[in-house]
Amino acid sequence: MAVHLNKGRVGTDVCGPVTERLRLKGRVAMVTGGSRGIGAAMARGLAEAGAEVVIVSRQGAEEGEAIAEELRGIGAKNSFALLADVTKRATLDAAVDETVNRLGKLDIMVANAGIGIDVNAEDMTEDQWDRLMDVNLKGVFFSAQAAARHMIPRGRGNIIVTSSLSAFVANGNPQACYNASKAGVNMLVRCLAYEWARHDIRVNAIAPGYIMTDILGPYLEEFPEEAHGYMIRPAAMNRIGTPDELAGAAVFLASDASSYMTGQCMVIDGGYSLTPLENRLL
Repeated sequence: MAVHLNKGRVGTDVCGPVTERLRLKGRVAMVTGGSRGIGAAMARGLAEAGAEVVIVSRQGAEEGEAIAEELRGIGAKNSFALLADVTKRATLDAAVDETVNRLGKLDIMVANAGIGIDVNAEDMTEDQWDRLMDVNLKGVFFSAQAAARHMIPRGRGNIIVTSSLSAFVANGNPQACYNASKAGVNMLVRCLAYEWARHDIRVNAIAPGYIMTDILGPYLEEFPEEAHGYMIRPAAMNRIGTPDELAGAAVFLASDASSYMTGQCMVIDGGYSLTPLENRLL
């Protein structure tokens, strides 16, 4: 049905079967913190959907290049790795410039890099607070900003941020600073989505629950009962997730299948946030 409006518009020119709208062929993506864990899984998902993916990590060039080589094997023939510190705006600007110089554009930025720390609130030092906020909040903003400076003149783009279940709940750990940083990320996503919608840039977030990574694995083995008490038992699905279970969400948000979605946070937590712990039936 054709509708003619004096102001605004209806719909978009994106059309076709949803399976085609999920494809990312011809798109260029960058993933910060992409050399391991959740970032690497998202990078694989984007590559499997057809995107060329640039892996950005702060250290360990070999680790990043190993993921890029894996992606080239999947079919992302032009994927490569870069070193950049997300707390330094100049390095992110340089990474985006290098990507555009080599691949011609940047369509998708996944601002995934983040760190965590367990410190009782009364014991946290100023340096610990600053370091975590620098990576988790300032680093996300700088990543989005570097991408937007290229996307705005083109009049399109897509930014995806890794948030956390801990933006919504006190997660059972002494992580006041971490939780606050992720709550801040969610508001940042909303603000950037609002500001940049006029440039056809969408900004959304993914909030994972507890995900099995090389950091979490040793803890589960050393403290199985404690981990079950606050990581597994509170989840309605009674389990921890895996990084690959986040890849589909990243592809959806990066693709035209989510063309009417911006400023939102997808919580993927196995039902951890559904009800208070004392109401669990498990």
